[in-house]
Amino acid sequence: MKKQNNFKYSIVIPTYNHCDDLLKPCLDSIVAHSNMSETEIVVVANGCVDNTRSYVTELKQQYPSINLVWFDEGIGFTKATNAGIKVAQGKFVLLLNNDTVIYGKNWLDTLSEPFS
Repeated sequence: MKKQNNFKYSIVIPTYNHCDDLLKPCLDSIVAHSNMSETEIVVVANGCVDNTRSYVTELKQQYPSINLVWFDEGIGFTKATNAGIKVAQGKFVLLLNNDTVIYGKNWLDTLSEPFS
């Protein structure tokens, strides 16, 4: 059973390396264009051997709603995504690739509007 929280949105991002060139711009854009008090980000590191762990851990100090699910071995996109969904606490769960960059405010509200 999921614990109670105030998150309206959970964004699940599976990643396999590419911290500097993909994950950082992705997370930076989400933080810049989202209300982080109602948004949880779940980064699922899938056998990463780059600086993903240190980067996400450091970012979590500034944004406590950013979480890291870590797998030492590569488990594949589908299993990584499902692992993120299992820990997601938001009312709405959004799956996002790590190469996505967000532009514009209220993007999450726009996406969820048909379901509200």
